[in-house]
Amino acid sequence: MILDDAAEEERDVDVTVTYLGDAGAASGLVGIEVKDHGRPLDVTHVEQLSLKLADMRLVTQRGIVSSSGYTEPAIRKARAHNVHLYALEDWDTKDHLFPTNLEALKVFSERTLRWEHANIAFNPAQAADPAVDALLARNCALCAVDGGVLPRLPDVSSLVDFLCRDTLNQLRKDPQVDTLPTGRRLAMDVNVTVTDRPCVQLSSERRVLEHARISGSLYWDERHYDMCFKRLVSVTEGSRAIAGCGMAELPCGDLVGITTNNIARRGQVSLIQILAADRQKSVIRRRRLA
Repeated sequence: MILDDAAEEERDVDVTVTYLGDAGAASGLVGIEVKDHGRPLDVTHVEQLSLKLADMRLVTQRGIVSSSGYTEPAIRKARAHNVHLYALEDWDTKDHLFPTNLEALKVFSERTLRWEHANIAFNPAQAADPAVDALLARNCALCAVDGGVLPRLPDVSSLVDFLCRDTLNQLRKDPQVDTLPTGRRLAMDVNVTVTDRPCVQLSSERRVLEHARISGSLYWDERHYDMCFKRLVSVTEGSRAIAGCGMAELPCGDLVGITTNNIARRGQVSLIQILAADRQKSVIRRRRLA
């Protein structure tokens, strides 16, 4: 949020970059508006955005990014108001515009260790208790030893999910598991200690779930995703390429990708990840304001 001096109120700017001097004080503020329209931004769009940024005295450098380009009158209008124009466009990675050739990275591979038909037995060294087994089968609520709430493990289902994930994180370091060919199954029995000590509430007592045995098969699930490549160019500087990136969307909604730019050393790329929760923040904010 940046102060609009003409309106005398703070307004949002899509991207801001603050430059700090040697003493740590702000020495410059870049303000950039980002637009995703179906058609090139026309002179009216650029005029409105230029005026908005011009009324913010804190902003020392002004820019606009468009995913659909600009009309020629819009480019001239931006130049007259000293607003830098950028465009986001498709990028054929065979065009070696950057020191790094990303053509070899067209496909992103994700390798995930998974359980197949995992069965969990709680307190396996103890004699079976039909009352406890019946509650576990109904996904009963869990509690702490003192009867308090366990925020991380409210019920049996959440405990099972946690134990399965935790054991997978440990087992992936096992050389036998790490070298397991993709698609092949490996039978595995794992005994674990339940550190949170969740309890099942019976009518007269609480039964602590201290230990568990997970039995099943392990396998590596490998999936491949095509990268979508984009590049950011400076329209003001004759479509000079500034940065390039490849992004892939995972089934969970997360984005993973790689980036490179004109100042990177040859062969150097940066890895990036954008969680689905971060991608939805703007949607959540709009719903809350509505």
